[in-house]
Amino acid sequence: MFKQYCALKSQGLNLDLTRGKPSAEQLSLSNGLDGILNGDYQSRDGIDTRNYGGLEGLPECRELGATLLGMPAHQVIAGGHSSLTLMHQALSL
Repeated sequence: MFKQYCALKSQGLNLDLTRGKPSAEQLSLSNGLDGILNGDYQSRDGIDTRNYGGLEGLPECRELGATLLGMPAHQVIAGGHSSLTLMHQALSL
């Protein structure tokens, strides 16, 4: 088992095993509905914005929230509709 683990680790894979996260190919199925974005779905950090934005949310959304709330962006969480993520964040503080 350890040898298998070492073999996989040596491949330098960068896997995102986030539950329910569609692949870029799946997200591309809706490209025909694109309007003003003209195919540019990347945030400035290279995140595909058609997908989830990580645990804290997309940086651009957090900065907008910070402006609206009058506080630093690092204190803002731009949560989506995932109650499990929000509960985890609230309990892990």
